[in-house]
Formats: sequence, C-alpha cells, structure tokens
Amino acid sequence: MSVTKSRNLPLVSVIMPTWNGRTFIASAISSLQDQDHEALEILVVDDGSTDDTRAIVRGIAATDARIILIEQRRGGIAAARNLGLARASGDLIGFLDHDDLCPGGKIARQVRRLSDKPEAVAVFGRTILFGSSAIISAEEAAAAGKPVLTMVLASALFRRRVFDAIGQLDPQFKLADDFDFILRLVESGLTLTLEEDVAALHRRHERQATHDFSATRSDMMRALSASLKRRRAAGMVGPLRHPLVEAGRP
Repeated sequence: MSVTKSRNLPLVSVIMPTWNGRTFIASAISSLQDQDHEALEILVVDDGSTDDTRAIVRGIAATDARIILIEQRRGGIAAARNLGLARASGDLIGFLDHDDLCPGGKIARQVRRLSDKPEAVAVFGRTILFGSSAIISAEEAAAAGKPVLTMVLASALFRRRVFDAIGQLDPQFKLADDFDFILRLVESGLTLTLEEDVAALHRRHERQATHDFSATRSDMMRALSASLKRRRAAGMVGPLRHPLVEAGRP
C-alpha cells in the first residue's frame, strides 16, 4: 500500500461504502482526491454491486495509490463501513457515501481542529443538503443549500479510539446505523467539538435507500427506542443533553 505522507501529518482513512454506485462514485472520489491533506487513504468498500462500480473504482485506483478497493458480499451499509474500519490504517477516520461530496479543505481543517483539541474524540461540522441527480461540482453543491447541523457521518472526523470505546456500526439498523452510532457517541459522554464550517455535502435523490422515508423513519425510531432503553438502564433521566444535540435544536 502506498499512501502519500509528508511533514509527519496524521494519516486519515476515509471509508466509502457503495452498492451500485456507478452514477456518482467518481465524483465522490474526486472530491476526496482534491483535498489538500496529503496523508490520506480512501477505502472504497463495494457491497456486492451488480453494475460496473468496481470497474470504475479500479480504473481510478490505477492512477492513484491512495484508493483501495475492498469487496464483500451484499451485507448492508453498516457491514461495509465496519469492513472499512477493519482495513483502515489511519488513526483518524472519516466517512463519505458514494453519492455525497466532500467540500474543499474539510479534512485538513478538521485535522487541525482535533490537533488543537486533544481532549476531543471527534469534530463535527455543518452539512448542506442538496437535491440533484446530475453530476455537479462540490462548489455547485455548496451553493445549493443552507448549512445545518445534522447527524451525518460525513460531517465528522473521528479518532480511531472512538470505535474501541463505543463499538462499530450496528448492522441491525439497515438505514439508521449512522444515527444509532451518533446517539451512542452522545450518550457516552466523550468530548466532541463542533465547527461552523461546512463539512459535508449530502445529496438527496430518488435512487438512494433513505428515499424510502417510511422505512428510514421506522429504523430511526428503533434507534431512538434503543437509546431510551440504554439511558433508562444507566439511570439517565430527562432529555438527552449534549452540545451536539443542543446545537442542532431550533
């Protein structure tokens, strides 16, 4: 494996799960290739695609050693993310879905933020939600909406020890594994830090799994129910209070 390193920068591993992602995956990877943090590896985990996603990734990887293609049988997005975690070499972990985009400067900025906040196990930024089935640039996507604080994994950068402390993504949640993970992170009491900058460009389109709002809502309610049970068992009384939650409330 060859990963560009310079000036003793910490290695960042970005995990990109994909299933039949041929339409957008080249754009998603390009938005990571354009980042100015040099110590970077991009782990694309193919979850049993039946289209030419793997061929597209192999073609890009042939000219960029930072890109690593990992293949698994169809197991779902949480399993794909967990496999990426198992193969990641970096002490800092990021995520990006195959249909989303990473805004310019995001990784270097969040690396600096964690360097300045050694007590924090993760930094979260703002997310712009944009609706487009077309291939557009990160700059065009950034101009398409208003920054909001959401529980989107791509808006964060994590220290690897977070996953040792609270566990990986839970495969029982098919559409809300990220929501469940962030609830567990908030419940843990571990220190997080927030930034006002845009850290994720999250695409909304008809072909994504979460476009099934009923199924997504049902999975999120299951995650919330599990969170309530954990908090009651731990003797936590009242609403969940944490800077990440409070900042997201109107």
